[in-house]
Amino acid sequence: MDSAVVTFLVVIAVLSGIPAWLTGSILKRHCEKDGASGTDWIPFGFLPYAFTRFRHPHRFAVVWAYLFSNLVFFGAIVTFVVIRFSK
Repeated sequence: MDSAVVTFLVVIAVLSGIPAWLTGSILKRHCEKDGASGTDWIPFGFLPYAFTRFRHPHRFAVVWAYLFSNLVFFGAIVTFVVIRFSK
């Protein structure tokens, strides 16, 4: 596998993982405060809470960033695995 591709995928995974972690921590804090269930160990584990009971002044931005950054993160990981094991 080309090292430039690996470097690119690692950078994409890191840059998308940071907002996924930060928005997940915001959702986790509000979820615990509301007494709702949800876990940050399961990918997209806070989506049911985020779409129903989550109340925040920047709700749309937090939920969109959580969803988008998780999708980009997992896309980079899946692309890496497919490229790595396709040869």
